[in-house]
Amino acid sequence: MLFIQSVYRLYRHFDMLFSNSTFATFPLDLDFDRHIVRTLSKPQNLPNEHMDHRALSFLVFCILAFRMARKVTVTRRHAPYDRPPLISSTNVSGFFRPIVSLFNTIYFILSPKTILLSFTTAHGKPAPSRMHLVNETIHLVQRKENIQRLWRHSFGSRALSLHVYLFKHWFAMPQKIIDKYLADDSGSGPKSHHLSSVETQNRTDRLSHSVFKDVLSGSDTASLCQRYVLRLCNALDQSDITESWTSQPDLVNFVGGALTLANTEALWGTHLTETSNFCDDLIKFFKDTQIFTYRLPRWLIPKAFARRERLLSDLHRWQSFATGVDGHIAPWEDNEYNDGKWGSKRLRKWQADFLGMDDADATGLASVHLTFAWAVNVSLGPAAFWAVQEIFHDPILLERVRSRLPRARSVANVTSLLSQAQIREEICADPLMQSIYTEILRLRVCAFVVRRFPHDSVDLHGWRVPRDQICLVSTHIAHMHGDEWNTDGGKEPLNRFWANRFLVLKTDTDTKLAPPATSKSCPEDPWKFSLRGLEGVWIPFGGGPRACPGRHLAKHHMLVIVAAMVMLFDMEIAAGDRPLRASHANHGLGTLLPVGKVPFSVRRRV
Repeated sequence: MLFIQSVYRLYRHFDMLFSNSTFATFPLDLDFDRHIVRTLSKPQNLPNEHMDHRALSFLVFCILAFRMARKVTVTRRHAPYDRPPLISSTNVSGFFRPIVSLFNTIYFILSPKTILLSFTTAHGKPAPSRMHLVNETIHLVQRKENIQRLWRHSFGSRALSLHVYLFKHWFAMPQKIIDKYLADDSGSGPKSHHLSSVETQNRTDRLSHSVFKDVLSGSDTASLCQRYVLRLCNALDQSDITESWTSQPDLVNFVGGALTLANTEALWGTHLTETSNFCDDLIKFFKDTQIFTYRLPRWLIPKAFARRERLLSDLHRWQSFATGVDGHIAPWEDNEYNDGKWGSKRLRKWQADFLGMDDADATGLASVHLTFAWAVNVSLGPAAFWAVQEIFHDPILLERVRSRLPRARSVANVTSLLSQAQIREEICADPLMQSIYTEILRLRVCAFVVRRFPHDSVDLHGWRVPRDQICLVSTHIAHMHGDEWNTDGGKEPLNRFWANRFLVLKTDTDTKLAPPATSKSCPEDPWKFSLRGLEGVWIPFGGGPRACPGRHLAKHHMLVIVAAMVMLFDMEIAAGDRPLRASHANHGLGTLLPVGKVPFSVRRRV
């Protein structure tokens, strides 16, 4: 009985992980009579020996019932692969459902990778399934045709439950702003859904989507990329790397720190970083978010709370400088505005739209800015690290990459070369560079793409998802299974990095990728980059109208820092195999990190 009560208390901490609205306000519902719960938890006037006997008997019964229910579940889910998708969904009812739901939820919290593989992989192939959690049923969407159909329906979807939880517990958004997100069912499109009554100024979903789309893929993108290159080269030039070999403690921090600083200054300007330790706190905050997920009290994690408060205070002060507080006024005229100092002009102007929302204030705006800073940096730095590590780890691949890049004679020369938009376009369009980038995201990005349709049910080739239920796509499962991938006849398995995976012969017209090389040193000229046949399979940015609007900017930023590292430095990776294994501690939240620090030796080439 103590076991059941302990599990119950543990789960109350996570009961809203997939609630219909917000994670923090709804009671736990185990789907059976409340009187039974009260009876089980009510102390009985019985001898201790009898209580222990009853507790042990009930525990054994729960374990056996769970095993029986799981056996029934697995049997139904692993039906023959050619049967309709609905047949392969789990179907647990009656007394077994609350038991299975409880264990599924705990298992999902502790090991999401394992349980999702168990539910969605039938006979070695991804298959759609349905997983019952406490207070929620999740439809696990897999297989190329189902994912593509889901993308086409995404305009009317939202992922409110997950977003609200992050807003509240990660980014400390005020409750009055969260309530606006909860009330918004208008969608993210230019026009509100015809069944929605939300006023235009309160379309929070549209406002959130527009800040990413307008800033990361709008008319300001060209100047944003230029500022990023200048800040990146400046950061690398000011590092303590000399022409002699020096040892460095961690390649993850070296690459991620330079990228985060350059990206932050490109978006928010140098004024933010010059007046605070924003980037240092932000990089540490990336790891704090996992702690905030568990909703621990402040006295247990005082440094994490203090760090978040500093970040919000820095952003609040940055916002004030543009509105005349403290006598600092950023000029808005096009011929006077200094975006290098004050940041993206479109980001500044977006603030006015947000503050036009009912109940919006500077505190809520700061939490949205922190959300944005996290989103544009948290996965990009680790992805760039993996690319740099793979290139420098393989001397042949390093030589191939260097042969594709312009030769530099000094740091100033590197800055001059990368400042030219045409050269950056050539780097980003190079087949080998694109293949490396695409392979890194396939292998290392592990994200949950969540869709919920508040107004309509969705039909996925005969598998109907009821309205207002969660559809979840795991990029890890899509990227690591399937016959669509090029494995060079099984010589290059999907659990291993292969730089040539997305290279095909220029004369190839087949719909499947051809093995691009039999020798690692073969010339690249006959080959081209291709994602043909992988729509709905290679999905690190999601898909459809809700695909990540910053995907093109992410590619640019990642390949530019890889090119700069290769042109500027020689490196030797000093870590063994174990630290370079991917950690799944942040499974479902973006790019995976290595399990340990990655020491390396480095020297300047120019």
